[in-house]
Amino acid sequence: MRHRIVIAVGSLLLSAASIGAQERLAPPDAQRQAPSEESARKAPAVERLEALRYERLQAALGLSDEQTRTLRRLVAANREALRLSMEQEQAAVRALELTLDSEPVDEDALARSLAAVEAARADMERLRREQIEGLSRVLTPEQRARYLLFNRRFDARLRELIEERRGAHRAPDTPGVRPGLRDRAPSDRRP
Repeated sequence: MRHRIVIAVGSLLLSAASIGAQERLAPPDAQRQAPSEESARKAPAVERLEALRYERLQAALGLSDEQTRTLRRLVAANREALRLSMEQEQAAVRALELTLDSEPVDEDALARSLAAVEAARADMERLRREQIEGLSRVLTPEQRARYLLFNRRFDARLRELIEERRGAHRAPDTPGVRPGLRDRAPSDRRP
């Protein structure tokens, strides 16, 4: 039982890190924009990064080529489903915020908004459980543990590199503030 809890918590942390990274990199209007020249230019970099991740992952976990391909398909399918679910949750939260901002607060609308947020979060949890089950079919318990730790370290290092790169382009008077937030008042920035 304890083993399953550790795997579940580890998988949740992995998913949360991925979601957090996606959230920080998403456009502020939270609507997907049409592909631009910049996104077309960045696509090969993302593909190279993913190829590097799986190359190193295969070596670190001692995976066969077939396990690596299966794992890659599983993660890609789950990532897309989780992204869509996260967008639904964000839309539900925005609706909830709008409902709370109205005067007087419409209790029925508030209940519907809360239910939508809870349903979206339940869907994300279901997707995380499905990913854990999929990982269990492909990887041994030791490989799952190594997978979790590998991804945490890889993502942490990637965030460090991105932050270093952004730091080189920051204005001197805005330490630690992402470029899209520089024009906002400190009270309007999310932590």
